Amino acid sequence: MMKNLRLCMLAAALALPAPANAHILCNGTFQVLPTGQLSTPYCQDEDLAQRARSQGVAVTGDAVRRHPGLKASLCAGSQDLSACASSAND
Repeated sequence: MMKNLRLCMLAAALALPAPANAHILCNGTFQVLPTGQLSTPYCQDEDLAQRARSQGVAVTGDAVRRHPGLKASLCAGSQDLSACASSAND
């Protein structure tokens, strides 16, 4: 009985999906999907962080997602407001 329980737990652990962001591929503010591209908040945050890094600000997309104040300050200094479009709804 205990052996079956361990086997079931191992099988369940192996079947669990990877973290959600492990396989997300972005093209600018668009997430690349098998069916095409879709604008997503995740990719918008990654794009905003990439634009900030290109201007010398050391920031990650994860930091942008976790700190709304950081996102707001980056958006305030952004020339391209399309990366900040979802900020009003966050």
